[in-house]
Amino acid sequence: MEFCEEGDLSILIRRLRKENRRIEENTIWKIFTQILQAIEFLHSQENKILHRDIKPGNIFLQKGGSIKLGDFGLSRQFSENSV
Repeated sequence: MEFCEEGDLSILIRRLRKENRRIEENTIWKIFTQILQAIEFLHSQENKILHRDIKPGNIFLQKGGSIKLGDFGLSRQFSENSV
């Protein structure tokens, strides 16, 4: 298990809201792109995993701007019969 120094996206949103600031657009795009890449990896033919609980509290932030998608408690493995 990896440690994400910057906490999760919900913490960042709350902190910035308190400071009456917003996340910069380029940061939003970087996070969004990485989330899409994580979903693509999960849904690939090799993995066949459906996350089912993507929310700011499950998007963990690392120093340097990379993210990790976590909390697979509600995830589901696709079977051979899944379409």
